[in-house]
Amino acid sequence: MERGDLDTAVEVNLRMWVDGPRRPAAAVDSAVRESVRRMQRRAFELQLPVWEDAEEELLVSDLARRLSAVRQPTLVVVGEEDVSDFQQIAMQLAQEIPSAQLAVISNAAHLPSLERPAAFNELVLRFLARDRSW
Repeated sequence: MERGDLDTAVEVNLRMWVDGPRRPAAAVDSAVRESVRRMQRRAFELQLPVWEDAEEELLVSDLARRLSAVRQPTLVVVGEEDVSDFQQIAMQLAQEIPSAQLAVISNAAHLPSLERPAAFNELVLRFLARDRSW
């Protein structure tokens, strides 16, 4: 991004978030990769003019310590091929949110709703149908 090489930045993002750390690009649906490629390229085009000036500010500094305060049923979804950090975060959320349920979608990395939409939709719809207190 600092060099303005959006093509390489997009490819690095695809390798990390779509392919995942263990799968080759050829193992991922090419239509999914191309769709994410277009979305990520556009996001980077919008970010590039302010890339160096952007400073991230936390909205809530103690979020991790407040997970036990969540009172709504929570579905935590993670792809089996996602990076280990996000798998660990998903497990932590599922353990620390009182009424959380963890769902792992096989053969998907960081974007299971795009890679495995039928499996994702089934999980979410089943989850929503079981508890309508929201």
